[in-house]
This record gives sequence, C-alpha cells and structure tokens, in this order.
Amino acid sequence: MEKIYGTSENLKRENQSIDLTIKLLLIVFLLAWCAMIILPFLIPILWGSIMAITLYPLYAKLVKRLKGRKGLASSIITAILLILLIVPFVWLVSSAVGSASDLLKALRENTLVIPPPNPKVANWYLIGEPLYNGWKSLNTNLEATILKYSTQLVSVGDKFLGVVKSVASNFILLLLSMIISGIFLVNTEKSRKSAVSFANRLAGKGGEDFIEMIVLTIRNVAKGILGVALYSLC
Repeated sequence: MEKIYGTSENLKRENQSIDLTIKLLLIVFLLAWCAMIILPFLIPILWGSIMAITLYPLYAKLVKRLKGRKGLASSIITAILLILLIVPFVWLVSSAVGSASDLLKALRENTLVIPPPNPKVANWYLIGEPLYNGWKSLNTNLEATILKYSTQLVSVGDKFLGVVKSVASNFILLLLSMIISGIFLVNTEKSRKSAVSFANRLAGKGGEDFIEMIVLTIRNVAKGILGVALYSLC
C-alpha cells in the first residue's frame, strides 16, 4: 500500500510540474507576442512622451488662455506641429518629383546637356581625376557613358531608393509621435500619476523626485538643441 501511495504521489507531482511548465511556456509565449506587437510602436511612444514633456509649459499657458479647454489646446499644438512637418515635406517631395520628371523628359527627348567640367576639378585630392574624367565623358558622349557605368548607376539608384524609404518611414514615425504627444498632453495628470506610481515601485519614496529630474533634463536638452539650431540659422 505504501508503494502504491508513494507512486501515486510521484505521478501527481510530475503532472503538477508538467502543468506548471506548460503554463510558464504559455506565459512566455504571450509576453513575447505582446512585445512583438508593441515594439513597432515603442519608438513613437517614447518620442511622443518627450515632445509632450517639452511642450507642456506652452500647453499649460494655452489651456489658461482657452479657459481650461484641454482638448482644444492639445489639438491646436498638434495641428501646428503637423503643419510645420507636413508642409516642408510635401514641398520637398513635389520639388524632387518635378526635377525627376524633367530629367526623364530630357533623357527621352535627348535634350539633356551636361556642362563641361572645370579643369580645377582634376586637381582635387584623391577624387579629382576620376571625377573629372567621368564628368568630361558625360559632357562629350552622354549615352555611351551611361551604358558604360550602368552597373554603378543602378547601385546608386538602389541606395537612393533605400534612403527614400528610410526618410518616408521616419516621417511616418514622426507623425505618429506628434499625434501621441497630443494625446499625452490631454491626459497629463493621469500620465504623471502613472509615471510617479511606477517610479515609486522601482525607487521607493524618491520616485517622484526621479520623475521631476527626468522632466527637467528633457526640457533642458530640448532648449539646448533649439538654441543651437536657432544660433546656426542666424
């Protein structure tokens, strides 16, 4: 009887350990799945929070002017940011498309003219002579030069397309970040309470001071970047 009882206990423990292992594997799988879903949105959320922290003083002043209408204040700031981003981007894209269409039209009609190179180009260090020779070939015989360097031109075109894709993806991420920052501004109090509560769990009673230090650091860095940018423009 003791052997039978001991065997049943062992089987019960083995079954419990198997059940526990399966549950842990399912939890790990669910966590990994959630991380894969959240990861693409992590960078926009981080940038959105940085923007919200930086723009909060302006948002607070605007809320006072609008008599406490937080949604309207956030919408105005978000709309201004989107306009400042979209208008230059659309202008650059339209200019690039226009230039590309003109270039293709000139190539099809065989009216593209490459000006002759300056002889001083040949004296440039390291790249002067090959650049001068390639430029001169384009000036004298455009079609033959394009055929000769077709492989290099295709490689350059592929790299250019890669740059365009990277710029487009970064532009979309920045748009999402601006929209997220507007959402954070509307929910500033809730976001702050959540951040302080999380920091208190990690750092104890000094969590709120830690959050304040992060906020001040982000704002000071943003002011420094804007100051350098304005100084360079002047």
